[in-house]
Amino acid sequence: MICCSLAAGAATAADRLIRGAIPSFVASLRKTGAQVVYAGYLRNPGTATPIKACGPAGNELDRRLAALDSLDPGMTFLPMSDLVPYGRLSYHQIDRIHPSLTGSREIGLRIARAIGPGLGRPPGTYLSTKN
Repeated sequence: MICCSLAAGAATAADRLIRGAIPSFVASLRKTGAQVVYAGYLRNPGTATPIKACGPAGNELDRRLAALDSLDPGMTFLPMSDLVPYGRLSYHQIDRIHPSLTGSREIGLRIARAIGPGLGRPPGTYLSTKN
C-alpha cells in the first residue's frame, strides 16, 4: 500500500492554511512576480489501485489548495480529481499510480487551457482525447 503521509499531513493541518510547505513555496514564487499554476493530484479511476486509500487526504489537500487559490489572485489551483473517467485505466501507468501518456497529455491540456488565454492562445484550440 502506498503511504499518503504528505496529503494526510496536510489534512491534519487544515486550519493552518497560510502556513506550511505548499503555501510557503507559492509565496516565495509569488514574491518574484511569478503567476503560479498548481496542479492537483491525479485520482483513482474507481478501481483497485495502490492509491485508492489516498482519496480522502487528496480531497482535503484539494480543499486547502482551492482556499489558497481564493486568497491569491496570482495563484491558480487546477484540481485533477475529476480528470480520470470512471473505470478508465488508460490514464495511469501499469503501476496504477503514475500518469500514463494519456493521463499526462490530459494534465498538460488542462494546464495549457489555464495559461493559454493569458499567452494569447484561444481556448478552443486545444485537442483532447477525453471528449
